[in-house]
Amino acid sequence: MACEKLGEFYRYGKVVARDLVKARQYYKKAGYINIAASIAAEIEAEEAAAALERRKAARKEVFISYARRDGEYRDELGLHLKAMSRTREITWWDDTQIKTGAKWDTEIKAALARAKIAIMMVSVNLIASDYVWEKELPALLEAAENEGATILWVPVSTCDLEDTIIAKYQAIIDPKTPLDKLPPAERNEVYTKLVKEIKKHF
Repeated sequence: MACEKLGEFYRYGKVVARDLVKARQYYKKAGYINIAASIAAEIEAEEAAAALERRKAARKEVFISYARRDGEYRDELGLHLKAMSRTREITWWDDTQIKTGAKWDTEIKAALARAKIAIMMVSVNLIASDYVWEKELPALLEAAENEGATILWVPVSTCDLEDTIIAKYQAIIDPKTPLDKLPPAERNEVYTKLVKEIKKHF
């Protein structure tokens, strides 16, 4: 009895398989398969475009990329950004905001994904940072290329940028007169200029 049932299933399976082949040949001949593939491609493209718009919309912050040894300049800039945030409700982030116990790499990646403006405080210390050049900078460049983010950079110290991607972007001030060569009053002018540039993008 079991053998008979097995035989029936086998014969039925062959019929179904044969019918599926015929159906596929028919739909292919009629062009339906190509149409279905075209519709699927359109849906995928629409979903990708919608995902891109969501990523763009999520970019609402100012991200500060700097070297720890240049913390004094980050602090000075922070004073100007804080004043701006009171009137414009523009939030900004740097790694000093990572809470104790948090995974710093995860926090930085999340902040990079929220960055509408990236301020790079470029110095010899920053150039020497493997993390910045291997993790932060590629993410920021991709965001600038594909998701509408903007990179603004300010020279902190004299350094050779000739062979770096940063050289392709316009600095806020002349790299020949970096922040560490300027007195406090002139540095404040630079930070004010930077803040005004940030406001243009919000």
